[in-house]
Amino acid sequence: MGFAHQKVFSIICGIEKYEISAFDFYGFSPNTELQLMQYIQTKLEEGKSLIAFDNLGYKENNFDKVNIENLIITRFRG
Repeated sequence: MGFAHQKVFSIICGIEKYEISAFDFYGFSPNTELQLMQYIQTKLEEGKSLIAFDNLGYKENNFDKVNIENLIITRFRG
């Protein structure tokens, strides 16, 4: 099992076990991200709370769903 598959499996296990889960999308292909987003949408509809991190360098409109709020956080450089 490759790194991406291990990570997806770990994320799914965490989502199934806990009401609130946090994870990042780093290292996933666009296809894997899309499949994970479909799973996430189902879990959000079931009442789960999830926090996901990504650099959103190629953020697509299909990630703007009713139950998903995208927050852009930047580092202050003083």
